[in-house]
Amino acid sequence: MFRGLGVRYVLVHPDDYVQREYGDTILDDLKAQSAQYLEVKPFGPVTAFVLRPYDGGPAAAALNRVDTLPLVKRVSDSPDRVQLLFDGDVSSRWLTPHPQDGTEWIEVTFPEAIDVRRIRFEMHPRSFDYYPQALSVTGVQEDGRTIRLFDGSILPAFGAGLAADPVRPLVDLVLPPNRTTQIRLNQTGRVDGAWSWAVDELSFFTPPSGGAR
Repeated sequence: MFRGLGVRYVLVHPDDYVQREYGDTILDDLKAQSAQYLEVKPFGPVTAFVLRPYDGGPAAAALNRVDTLPLVKRVSDSPDRVQLLFDGDVSSRWLTPHPQDGTEWIEVTFPEAIDVRRIRFEMHPRSFDYYPQALSVTGVQEDGRTIRLFDGSILPAFGAGLAADPVRPLVDLVLPPNRTTQIRLNQTGRVDGAWSWAVDELSFFTPPSGGAR
């Protein structure tokens, strides 16, 4: 999330923790996330991380929003709320009735194959704690093959959305080129607390010349 917010440096001071082992744990966890930083340097008791700049992909203005009315929508939980994903009202939401345990999913089927380049979550402040702990996005191609389009954390995109609008952030996930007839979003993480998965608004975008054919 720091990367998405535009933070460039993170400094860890393990000696400043009341319980030193907490600082050491944070330091070890950060070092293990090598894809998130460009460089790490120790300065005596302090360790500095140079974060990798976050690239959110092509400008959203260059993409067209997909009409969600003709889509076939399926969800793992709360099917009575599935239309709230696409009702244009960010104050309504779909959510699971249980804490995230890795079994939750949202699936949409398109009338014909399209090139889905961006998935957007529009977030209401009440849902800030209910983001997916880990997200895997797969697509079914025209030839029937299933390919993985995204796998990981949405936090960098969440941070970029917060930096642009801290009240109603847009969380944009950029996907590689594809010809997809079906998109499935799998929440694959687990939480120790009571946080379910909530989505206020969900939308899809294609290039101007990359829609259905």
